[in-house]
Amino acid sequence: MFEVVSQLLSYQRVRLCANLLWFDLERVTLACREQIATLPSMRADSQDLRERIVQALQAQEGSQAEVAERFAVSRSFVEKLWRRWRTTGQCAALPHAGGRQRSLRAVETVLRHEVARQPDCTLAELCERVVQAGGTQVSAKTMCTETLTSQTQDRRRTPSKPHL
Repeated sequence: MFEVVSQLLSYQRVRLCANLLWFDLERVTLACREQIATLPSMRADSQDLRERIVQALQAQEGSQAEVAERFAVSRSFVEKLWRRWRTTGQCAALPHAGGRQRSLRAVETVLRHEVARQPDCTLAELCERVVQAGGTQVSAKTMCTETLTSQTQDRRRTPSKPHL
C-alpha cells in the first residue's frame, strides 16, 4: 500500500512540475512574441521620417538616443542620418549599391567552354582547369555557386521556347 501511495504522490509531483513548466513555457512564448512585435522591422524608412528626425536633432529636442526611441528607429540609423546631414546636407536614402561581384567573371568563357566540352566533370576538375587558364584559385563551393549563378543568368537571357 505504501508503494502505491508513494508512486501516486511522485506521479502527482511530476504532473505538477510538467504543468508549471508548461505554464512557464507559455508565459515565455507570449513574452517573446510581445518583444518581437516591438522590434523595428526591416523596412525602408520614408523620406518624411528622415526629415522629421533631422528637424528634431536640429532643434535639439533630445539626444540621438532619445530621438531614436521617439521615432522607433535604431540609434545607429539616427547617427548615420545625422552624419550624412552634417556632411552633405542631404537625408535622402542612398540608392541600392548592387551586389557582390562574381569571383569567376573574368574566366566565364573558359568555364562555359570546359562545361560544354565535358559536362560530367567534377567541381574540383573545373577549379583546376580555371587555374590552368589563368584564373584565380577558388573552392569547389564557390565553383558550384558560380556555375549555378551562370546557369540562372542564362535562363533569364534566353527566351523560353513556345509550347506547341
